[in-house]
Amino acid sequence: MKRKVVNLPVLVREMKSAGLDAAVVASPENFFYLGGWKIQTQVLIRDRLALGIVTVDGDITLVVCKNEEAQTRRYASVEDVRTYAEFIDSPMKGVAAVLEEKNLARSRIGVERKYVTVDYHDDLRQRVPHASLTSCDRVFDRTRMVKTRPEIDALRLAAEGTDEAVQRALRGAKPGDPEHKLARGMADALFEIGHGEFRDITWGVSSGPNTITTHYWSGERELGHGEMLKIGVRSAIHGYYSHLYRLAAIGHASERHLTWYRKARDVQYRAIDRLRPGARACDLYEAARRDIESAGGSYRGSLFGHSTGIALHENPRIQPMDETVLEAGMVIASEPRVVDPDYCFYHLEDLVLVTEKDPIRLSDRTNLDELFVIR
Repeated sequence: MKRKVVNLPVLVREMKSAGLDAAVVASPENFFYLGGWKIQTQVLIRDRLALGIVTVDGDITLVVCKNEEAQTRRYASVEDVRTYAEFIDSPMKGVAAVLEEKNLARSRIGVERKYVTVDYHDDLRQRVPHASLTSCDRVFDRTRMVKTRPEIDALRLAAEGTDEAVQRALRGAKPGDPEHKLARGMADALFEIGHGEFRDITWGVSSGPNTITTHYWSGERELGHGEMLKIGVRSAIHGYYSHLYRLAAIGHASERHLTWYRKARDVQYRAIDRLRPGARACDLYEAARRDIESAGGSYRGSLFGHSTGIALHENPRIQPMDETVLEAGMVIASEPRVVDPDYCFYHLEDLVLVTEKDPIRLSDRTNLDELFVIR
């Protein structure tokens, strides 16, 4: 099935605002945004570039390695597909040819400078020496901030499916199980729920002292009675990510568990409620920080949330230096983490849609009101 992803009117508007005649992108995320198709080897083999070229008139061309041509023509939403011969021609030779063909070799060209290496950037500069090369990263960041209805539908599907997989895994877990068994149960549930369509699945299942380790994977450690469990999972469907964290007690929830869980839950509820049009990302960070400190907790890092979409972390980010004003249509992964010092890292994370009215929690399969207990 071919999917058109790009919000072309907004992208063209942003390109005009930046004074660009065309833009060249090479990251898996922005290639997918232009073409609606992810090439796996673009991630696995980093120098096998797949590039998208978009003009300020809205014309899109894809330039891919010859052995990726058949699948690109089959799945991409763009008809104009060009190829280069790997190890024989530089990918930038194909890009330069397209720019020449479209009379853009003397124009102002945006290049994805955060992703295109210096070598490839210099290669393109030599091939179009009369073009003015500048950055187009911010143009794409701004364009992708507000999601279209199909993007929101994909993100909702990702959030609901991932949340349901977490709940199935928790319901099937028992005290004494190794952490990795719970992780396997979660991955198996994702495959079943998505009929094999969930991709890029990663997880973290940590119990007891492992809960205070950021981005812990999972291991042989058994789920100990009376301990806390932190479970996180990231997965994508139709090219769009979910990013969720959930908590549970193992065997029995102590008063300490319940007290700190309620603190973290209430901080999360307030953070979600603040995700409204007109709010600045930096102000949301400060409000969550004050909530955590008022609850007697500590916190880690300088990020309490971020947009999610084609990439796991997108703009805006709920951090002190981000002055982006929220708009309806943004999807934010809210995660104001609360630390019970030296004991447990209480981490809840939800995907939330910003609307003109109240925020909508897309990951709504979990009832956050009470702490789940594995029995």
